[in-house]
Amino acid sequence: MSIHVCPATRSLYATSTFGNLSHNTLFVVGRNTYYITESDHVGYILKNAECFKVNYLPHRFIRRESVQRAFFQLFERELRKSGAGYVIALVEGPVGTGKTTLVRLFENKFDGRSLEDGRTLRAIYINCGVARRFYAAVLEAVQQLIPQLPRRGLSIDELLGILVDQLKERNYHAVLLFDDFDYLQEVTEEKRRPTGYLSSLLHSLLRLSEHAGEPYLSLAFTAKDFTSLLRLLAGSIISTLTAARRFRLKPYTADELCDILRDRAEQGFFPGTWSDEIIRLVADIGEQEGGDARCAISILYYAAQIAESKGATEILPDHIREAAGSVLPSDLENAIYSMTRHEILVLLSIARLFDLKPDAAYITMGELEREYQATCEEFDERPRAHTQLWHIVRRLSALHVIHAVVSSHGQRGRTTNIRLALHKPSAARLREVLERELAEEMDNYA
Repeated sequence: MSIHVCPATRSLYATSTFGNLSHNTLFVVGRNTYYITESDHVGYILKNAECFKVNYLPHRFIRRESVQRAFFQLFERELRKSGAGYVIALVEGPVGTGKTTLVRLFENKFDGRSLEDGRTLRAIYINCGVARRFYAAVLEAVQQLIPQLPRRGLSIDELLGILVDQLKERNYHAVLLFDDFDYLQEVTEEKRRPTGYLSSLLHSLLRLSEHAGEPYLSLAFTAKDFTSLLRLLAGSIISTLTAARRFRLKPYTADELCDILRDRAEQGFFPGTWSDEIIRLVADIGEQEGGDARCAISILYYAAQIAESKGATEILPDHIREAAGSVLPSDLENAIYSMTRHEILVLLSIARLFDLKPDAAYITMGELEREYQATCEEFDERPRAHTQLWHIVRRLSALHVIHAVVSSHGQRGRTTNIRLALHKPSAARLREVLERELAEEMDNYA
């Protein structure tokens, strides 16, 4: 273990090469008590990077206490009804308004709780952006109860049957928390070419929660907007979901973002390295970005990294402005988190082409295919065939990361012209983020 002095505050902190110290561990030197802070990066400003990460679960749901209380009380009230109660809840709001935090806090508090009728409540969180398909989302839920369940060979109805059998056998009532439900490919496909398939899948799931006598299942879904999603569904499904309790999370105001950012700064930075002025500046930017707390937190974190890289001992407004121009929008961050490795490789290839050709408005499918093959070779991956590459481009377009338009203007025959869909970050910054993402994957695999 090494003891250091923080240059900004003259306070002590410690790091260990043995990996056996946790964040905020206390140690004593003489008569004084200090904190040991261990993280991937300990510098002049950052003492705990974890509280700025996307998957961090805050200890308090700041400025959302009333919504949290109403959401929790809904389940507590209905599930007291001696085996007859069940809940269907919809949580909606723009990116960065706290939907994921709400359902994760519910999972954290209620999973394993005993109900008055003797059953045990299981809160099962499913990230639909990662699952990508409805089948995989339900499989993820069942595998949290039966880890050894095979991933293939079962129909969706068989999976749901196994789920109910397990709940009955173990005397559980499960709350399935489908986060980012609108990221499922079935939703995207239904928007593009309605087939009714999404309605049939939801009907199978809702039928279990409405089971007469003794329901074993409650449901909660999060999405950016359920009004547009409901238009895709059949009448019977619409009536069920319309009757569900809806919780609308509005974009954060600058004052609300100030409270959230101040809480993260107190947890993550050394004292004396930040000020209320920079908190207010980030909050104002966050409000302009649609009241997106995740974006604001990312700007604050990235600004701290910029400040440290320049040898500064405190975060200044100029660091905030530089970070704001480079941080990923939350929609893009979500999309990258849900992508397969080859989708990231294709997006990286697009970013590299625009970085090399800053004056280009579009790139062609042929240019992308050549760059993608070179990128795959660099990262030791076998490139997908042309048809599979086309499907990946369509998937990235459905995620609103790129725009892909078939055109014959100025070309021999028809071709696909591609451009980045977002005005920021720059192609160079996107390239940097994706290259780091792939490098970290390779390190983890190694």
